Amino acid sequence: MPCRKRRLPQTAGHSGNFRKRLNVGYLKSRAAHPIVSKHSTHHELIARAIIIHNGALLVNQSSNAKSGQQYFALPGGHVDAGESCVQALERELREELEVEIESGDLCFVAESIYEGRKRNDGTRHELVLFFRATLRSELTYKKGRLASPEPKKKFLWLPLSQLAQSPLFPPALKLWLAENDLLDVAPNATPPYSFHDSTQNSTHDSIQSSTTE
Repeated sequence: MPCRKRRLPQTAGHSGNFRKRLNVGYLKSRAAHPIVSKHSTHHELIARAIIIHNGALLVNQSSNAKSGQQYFALPGGHVDAGESCVQALERELREELEVEIESGDLCFVAESIYEGRKRNDGTRHELVLFFRATLRSELTYKKGRLASPEPKKKFLWLPLSQLAQSPLFPPALKLWLAENDLLDVAPNATPPYSFHDSTQNSTHDSIQSSTTE
């Protein structure tokens, strides 16, 4: 004998709106008690260019919106899905400065975990690859300053003679510049990979050796 589907009785506990009310209650419960993944920290892969010309380093001047601290970072940006780090670097320079570059050797890699610099940022986890690069086209200047299609960017040439006293990010960059006789500080070897977690005050250099000949 074929099985017959049993219908729930139309009682207060099993009315026609039972499933609807159940789903609404479930969604409200999820909203009140969201499930937080252990992988919720935002991971980012970034490529940046070390461009030196006429005794100066190409940098972007920025500030930490939370602390107000000023700092200098290198041009470059995030690697999109489907592109290599070199392709991303060349694309970012076109977008930021409308300039063509030739990417060279990978100099070093820096990994860091930190509280985001923007007001609404949470914890960020970055893996940044630093490449030596050279300009293949001319930069554009307006009123004596480097022009950028991105109005929030403040690119400038920072003289190498001022780098030792400048807030250059990340700190491993100064080590690389010193090791290559571009910065007048103690010539400590640049680690090919460095890790810094400002949320835990933890720093680790995996290999204390040069990444370049």
